[in-house]
Amino acid sequence: MIIRQGRKEDAEAFSHLAMLFLPSFIPIEFKPFVKYLMKRLFSTKRNHFSFEYSYLAEINSRVVGVINGFPGKEKRKEEWRTILLMIRFLALPMLKNMVNLIKIKYLKKVSQLIGLLKIWGKFDDADYYINGLAVISEYQGMGIGTMLLEYVNNRITPEQTRLFLDVEIDNSRAIKVYERQGFTKTGKTIIFDFDGKKLGFFRMVKE
Repeated sequence: MIIRQGRKEDAEAFSHLAMLFLPSFIPIEFKPFVKYLMKRLFSTKRNHFSFEYSYLAEINSRVVGVINGFPGKEKRKEEWRTILLMIRFLALPMLKNMVNLIKIKYLKKVSQLIGLLKIWGKFDDADYYINGLAVISEYQGMGIGTMLLEYVNNRITPEQTRLFLDVEIDNSRAIKVYERQGFTKTGKTIIFDFDGKKLGFFRMVKE
């Protein structure tokens, strides 16, 4: 297995993996639009989901896992560009599918997803934020997620003293993986309202 920097041509593989690390509450009828969005964002520079901030695990030339993250400084710098790109990339699908999208309250869901980028709070330059980690199902349980975390941990600069991530409260499997890697819950629980549902996230940190 190798771990390498993402490339633009990995967009399709990334979009599939992103659907695994994005919050589980995304409605099934909305997922094709989100997958399309992830593909476009990945292949575009200077946004939170860009190939520039992604490292891929590859076995026999097949992408089987990904970790996406960035320093706190980059998170602040790219936040509004990420939001503007989301709006831009979703505009055409919205126009093409207007009737169906009205039925699923598309605009409301888009605004809620964009709002999700804003609730995580601010990070210091010394922080490194892990935006997402995923491994395809048939390769889970092989330690690939752990290796991706270690890879990022070994690449951060000496100035970056803390790793942060947010994980859904109900995702006990992921929480155990992170705890084995030295992450601890900070005690801060983020509550997000999506489509009438209250959803909780643990903030976890590794110093």
